[in-house]
Amino acid sequence: DEAGWSLWNLERGLTAPVSGSYNNWFQHSSGAASRTEIWAVISPGAPQIASRYAYQEAIIDHAQEGVWAAMFWAAVESAAFLESDLNKLFAAGLAMMPNTCKTARAVRSAQNAYLSHAGFLDARGQVIQAVGSENYTDAAQNVGFGVLSLLYGKNDFGLTVTNAANCGYDAGGVAGTVGALMGILNGFHSIPQAWVDPVGDA
Repeated sequence: DEAGWSLWNLERGLTAPVSGSYNNWFQHSSGAASRTEIWAVISPGAPQIASRYAYQEAIIDHAQEGVWAAMFWAAVESAAFLESDLNKLFAAGLAMMPNTCKTARAVRSAQNAYLSHAGFLDARGQVIQAVGSENYTDAAQNVGFGVLSLLYGKNDFGLTVTNAANCGYDAGGVAGTVGALMGILNGFHSIPQAWVDPVGDA
């Protein structure tokens, strides 16, 4: 969705960041947030640099929440090369965006639900209540689902990825993001063979 509007803008000479924001109904979507692993991999342990790369790429076809969500995940994934504590990783991501934005509220909502021992479905409901959108690609709610999936996944690859998929909405994007993060945290060889075999490693 957002890429189509961005291309429309670019073809008319509107370059980034205007290409991502002008008349773009989907500027707050999660497309850029699903593309962040590359920035972490080329700047491991440097969350500010990874976040800057994510920003520069995201503003081509996103604005505001769509950009902040990408900056969040890029920072989290980059920091994960040196740190494994999830809340410290989330703090690194939160430092890259305005404290009052929807994406930051989504992260805090997920963390608060987990700390209050809410059941997983109740926690999902709390994220939707805090920042929910009818657009299934909305970045803020999908970041919240990713944070929930990681917290409730308890460092289990399969549980974390299925948590993300079971939240619905941008299930593929969120599951891919948390799966990549689990790979960064624990390495390829930590992925259970039952998950590797259908995909392969070619």
